[in-house]
Amino acid sequence: DTATGRVYVSRGTHVMVVDGATARVVADIGDTPRVHGIAFAQADGHGFTTNAGDSTSTMFDLKSMTPIRKVHAGKDGLDGIMYDDATDRILTIDHSRPDGTAVVIDAKSGDVVATIPLTGRAPEGGVSDGKGRIFINLEDQNAIDVVDTKTWKVVASWPIAPCDGPT
Repeated sequence: DTATGRVYVSRGTHVMVVDGATARVVADIGDTPRVHGIAFAQADGHGFTTNAGDSTSTMFDLKSMTPIRKVHAGKDGLDGIMYDDATDRILTIDHSRPDGTAVVIDAKSGDVVATIPLTGRAPEGGVSDGKGRIFINLEDQNAIDVVDTKTWKVVASWPIAPCDGPT
């Protein structure tokens, strides 16, 4: 977290929060089963995790490190997570079945606003261009899904051959 200098370390069942300057543990966010990633919505003062163990995202206060709520975000396989500052949304990127999904969460309220069906089973991470498009890599398809943030739908899928298994 560049705003505070804190380092968030996912530890399987909890997230350790470490002061980057002193290496001192300053907080521990519990009850995050099979936590994979952490994302920040600085303007809203919220952080979010992806908890693959119970298909939730833990929404927490960035100042106190206190959990606010658990957001049900997908069916299974929560993995990647990202914040899109252009829409003030968090996206969990999930290995759902039969195909992967991205679950869109309002960063202020923690409400799920959309679930995006993706074109592959193994989406990994996403990045925003800040202009209405999010790009999500698909490990099993060797492709990138392009998501329109106005409709929250996949509008293209780009092959990236000869790349194999982008993670």
